[in-house]
Amino acid sequence: MKCYEGLVEDKLFNELESKKPIYKTLFMTSGISYLDWENVGFSPENIFLSNLKYNKKVLINILITYNLIS
Repeated sequence: MKCYEGLVEDKLFNELESKKPIYKTLFMTSGISYLDWENVGFSPENIFLSNLKYNKKVLINILITYNLIS
């Protein structure tokens, strides 16, 4: 999906992330993201703006990684 940010579409994305070693080469990354997107799906080629959407999300992420090369 193309993003036409400007006068018609507006997007705000904030992210906070923390990485912590668990054991030697094993790491845990956790984070939280906030998305506030107004007029999702806007296209300047489409003159019918009645089908625009508003999207607000909070995402929680947990990731465990292992580094093979130490």
